[in-house]
This record gives sequence, C-alpha cells and structure tokens, in this order.
Amino acid sequence: MMVFIKSHLIAWDQGESQKRGGKMQRGPGVPCPQEEEIVQRAVAGEPFSDDLTHHIACCERCQEKVAVYQRLNASLVQKLYRFDCPSSETLSYYCAGLLEKTRADETEGHLRVCPLCAEEVEQTRTFLQAEQFKNS
Repeated sequence: MMVFIKSHLIAWDQGESQKRGGKMQRGPGVPCPQEEEIVQRAVAGEPFSDDLTHHIACCERCQEKVAVYQRLNASLVQKLYRFDCPSSETLSYYCAGLLEKTRADETEGHLRVCPLCAEEVEQTRTFLQAEQFKNS
C-alpha cells in the first residue's frame, strides 16, 4: 500500500508544481528535497536529517508539501484501512476454528502478510483464552 500511496502523492504534487510554473523555494543553504524524500519522510514518519529539518522550518513550500502529504496519507489510510482484509467476523470464526478448511487456509495466507489482521487474531485469541480461564 505504501508504494501505491507514494506514487499517487508524487503524481499529484507534480501536477501542483506544474500549475505553479515548477518553481521551488529554497531554504537557507539547503536545496529543497526531492519529492520522493518528502513523501517517504512525511508518509512513513521517518525523521528528516538536521539540515532538512532546518530547511523545512524556513521553506514555506516544503512545509506546505509535508502538511499536504500528511493529510492526504491520513485520508488514504482511513479509506483504505483493511481494504482487502477478511472481516472481523471471519477472523473471529478462524480463531474459534469454525471456518471451513479452504476459507481457513485463505485466512492463514492473509495473516502471513497482513500485520493488522495478525494483531487482531492475536488479540482475539488472548480474549478467548481469558474467557476459557474464567469459565473453568
């Protein structure tokens, strides 16, 4: 999903840059970072170097870019959150061993690549174990 978001954010910004004549403001001593670097840092939450942090603090254009990318990323994540994941109900049935073999195998495959669903399954299993302990 990160590649999808980054490519769409960069394409959007290239269109915005063309609208403004492609001009970039410069902060003191450090050129504006490449779009890829701004997206990577703003979306993935990776820290900027000290030089770029100082540059962004002085460059309105870069401040605007970071803010726009962060808002757009938050919106996309909210809309795409668990976009192609099994429902919570399916994950609960999986934890309880109530899915047919084919569906259970599909769910297991998904759990190997999706940390969000794997975390939900772990929480559900913890809850089920606690309930079994209370009832015994």
